[in-house]
Amino acid sequence: LSPYKNSVQILYEQHIESSTHGWSVYFGPQGIPVNPCGAFPFSRLHHSVGHVVQGSSIDQPPFPPKEIWKGLPNLYTDTSCEIKGSGSRLPTLECGNILVVDFKEDPGYEEPTITCPDGFRYHRACFTEYTA
Repeated sequence: LSPYKNSVQILYEQHIESSTHGWSVYFGPQGIPVNPCGAFPFSRLHHSVGHVVQGSSIDQPPFPPKEIWKGLPNLYTDTSCEIKGSGSRLPTLECGNILVVDFKEDPGYEEPTITCPDGFRYHRACFTEYTA
């Protein structure tokens, strides 16, 4: 049983018609995998498109890109939390100099890709847990 209340889950996505790839970041309760076809009780905090890694497949997501994604609920007063990707390993969740948490491969990484009626396919990439 996890001591944390919340999770951040990163899914790799593909638009079915255009084959454009991107990333979605979801925030919600710990211990529940987000359903990208109907995310409640999760909220999508970040969405980026146009990231195609040469040789990558929706069924085997690459590492998230070398970017900083903001917009996560803050753990500490006056300290913003963000996801920092390197492009060469799993990202970290960082809240100023107070907290740095590594993402882990999602337990559902080996599960089949999810196809939603909105024209997108999603694959679980990585997650971390913390208390907001």
